[in-house]
Amino acid sequence: MASFGIHLAIAEEYLKCHPKENRQEFIKGTIDVDLATDKIKSHYTGTTNHDNLIEFLNKKVVLEDYVSENEISTSYDRGYFLHLLTDYYFYTTFFDREWLESIDYHQFKQILYQEYPVLTHFINSTFKIEYPDIIEKYNYQINGVNKILTETKVNRFIQKIANLNIENIYAFIKNKQISSSENNLKT
Repeated sequence: MASFGIHLAIAEEYLKCHPKENRQEFIKGTIDVDLATDKIKSHYTGTTNHDNLIEFLNKKVVLEDYVSENEISTSYDRGYFLHLLTDYYFYTTFFDREWLESIDYHQFKQILYQEYPVLTHFINSTFKIEYPDIIEKYNYQINGVNKILTETKVNRFIQKIANLNIENIYAFIKNKQISSSENNLKT
């Protein structure tokens, strides 16, 4: 998963362009995904195993499953969906494929969790993030330089995701499902 810092930075940048959102509800939706007891359910993770890291990451968030079961009619819903979009794009576009092919799941996880505290320092100083009390313990930061989660790459990722039109993405996925089900009805 992307760190709480990444999620909060994206949410705050998104909210700057969408001032009509209820900030408190949007942020709650953004963080509740990772506070759930069953993260497989909350992230709509597809069935897979850790043997093939790239396949595992590609199924870490199945957006179609979320869209088929949920609407995004409230600020909370849109915050939740933005969290899922963030994780989806983080797992499927952020990392260099060659690097992913050279490591296994446990190495991947270890590297991320080693680099998150350095990243938190950068995010907090750049985006002036305020952590809700319930996740303040994740606001652990150290100085350093990351090799994978570099400041430049993370900053570009945050800006890219924060500027997504989540309503259009949701509608596209929903319409794709409707078209698919209509094609299945044809004889």
